[in-house]
Amino acid sequence: MIIWAKHLHWIQDNKLPDKELEHVLFIRGILDRVAALVFYLKKDRANARAVMQARREFEDIRYSFAASRIENMMKSTDEIIPERTHFSIVMKYYLLGKKHFSQLKLF
Repeated sequence: MIIWAKHLHWIQDNKLPDKELEHVLFIRGILDRVAALVFYLKKDRANARAVMQARREFEDIRYSFAASRIENMMKSTDEIIPERTHFSIVMKYYLLGKKHFSQLKLF
C-alpha cells in the first residue's frame, strides 16, 4: 500500500510536461516490476504481490487525476531548476555503483 500512496501523491503534485511524464511513469512501471521480481526471487511472495497490486491500483486510478493535472500545469512556471538531474539517481546507484552523491556528474 505504501507504493500506491507514493504513486498517488506523486501523480497529484507533479508538473512534468506530458512527454516527460509518460517516460517517468514508464520507468517507474519497470522499476515496480523489478522490485516485485526481486521479492519473488527472495521468496517474499507477499511483498511481490503487494507491489503488483499497488501497480494495478495505480493504473486503475491514474487517469482520474486528469483535471487536477491540468490545474497544476496552469499554475506551474517554466523556471529551470538547477539541481534537477536528467538521470535516475537510483539507477546510477544500483547499476553503476555510484554510492556517494559526489560521484555523480550533475552538469
